[in-house]
Amino acid sequence: MFTLHSTLQRLLKNDPTLTTLHLYNNQIGDADAQAIAEALKTNTALTTLYLSYNQIGDAGAQAIAEALKTNTALTTLTLDGNKIGAEGAQAFAEMLKTNKTLTAIFIKYNQIGDTGIQAFTEAMKTNKTLRALFIRINQIGNAGAKTFAQILKTNSTLTTLVLYCNEMSAESVETLAHSLKTNKTLKMVALGINELDDAGAQAFVEAMKVNKTLTWFGLYCNEMSPASVETLKEIKRYIKRNCNNENLI
Repeated sequence: MFTLHSTLQRLLKNDPTLTTLHLYNNQIGDADAQAIAEALKTNTALTTLYLSYNQIGDAGAQAIAEALKTNTALTTLTLDGNKIGAEGAQAFAEMLKTNKTLTAIFIKYNQIGDTGIQAFTEAMKTNKTLRALFIRINQIGNAGAKTFAQILKTNSTLTTLVLYCNEMSAESVETLAHSLKTNKTLKMVALGINELDDAGAQAFVEAMKVNKTLTWFGLYCNEMSPASVETLKEIKRYIKRNCNNENLI
């Protein structure tokens, strides 16, 4: 009789043609995640793994992170809607310091908090391969946002950053805006459903005057007044300018 984790292990170990595995909403907990992690240590074919909306907590996340220190195939990992907290996020951050293949991490709808995003910040000082980080709805507050903004000033690899619906104040979102003045690689930034106010929107205008790379910007459902309509239109004009410049390259 096969258990779920034994079946998954056999599949990952014995099928050299399997490159994408979808395991959405399968009640996969830490034990099954640990079994998947064991198989990932030797798997050389799988490039995309979807584990969203399961029951993976910090222990399962830590096991997967440990496996990815040696795995050299996986490029996209999706863990949305699990139970991953700061400890799991810290394990992924430690992995990113040495992993050279992972390009996208989706970890939306978890609870990594300020501690988790600060750990990612530290990892990004040395990681040169991560291109996309999706951390929507993760209880990230002011401390985490401000720390992350500092690394964005000099980071030269991240192209996509999604921070929708966290707990960032107007001040911390404004700090992120300032980082766009010197960042030269981000193409997509999503900051909707936070606490961005009129002053923060104006900070983004000032950043976009010099930023030449951002081509998509999400700011919906913040706390801007109707008076910021013209400010948003100005941001849109700069985005359009960048899109046109990109098409010329």
